[in-house]
Amino acid sequence: MTLLELTQAVERGELLRSGEAVATLKSAGATINGSEVVTLYKSASAQAAHWNARYLFSPRAIPDREAATEAAMWRELRDVLVKRLNDASMERLCEDFRFYTDLHWVLSYSRATRPGRVSNWLCGVLTLAGQAAKRVGLGALGVWLYRVALYPPESVGRVEG
Repeated sequence: MTLLELTQAVERGELLRSGEAVATLKSAGATINGSEVVTLYKSASAQAAHWNARYLFSPRAIPDREAATEAAMWRELRDVLVKRLNDASMERLCEDFRFYTDLHWVLSYSRATRPGRVSNWLCGVLTLAGQAAKRVGLGALGVWLYRVALYPPESVGRVEG
């Protein structure tokens, strides 16, 4: 798989095995320039977030271990890539991208598991309540409200977060 094929697959929302990206990175070797490192970082972040969301939304009774393993491998690859940048401002931009990518995939899975306007409205209200609780020093309550808002009952995300 080439860098372009990897990027296109990620943009289509496909789940890829981390081994494919590692092979792509090894075949490119030292010829990867800074912009390609950023592109690979974004792809690794998106894959880590997608696999992690799949794991968090899996049933607690039978958690998706493959998703947990792949998420960890993609996070490791992402961390190696960000170190390769050697630029503090780019590293901050990459961390911002990682945060929004994580949020995107959790919300995508949440919407898919809770269709309907009432569910989306309730999710929004509980999220705002969680933010308010954290602001007034009730961090544990805020985290609990986030989990209830985002994750289905008996999912890994609701129970273990």
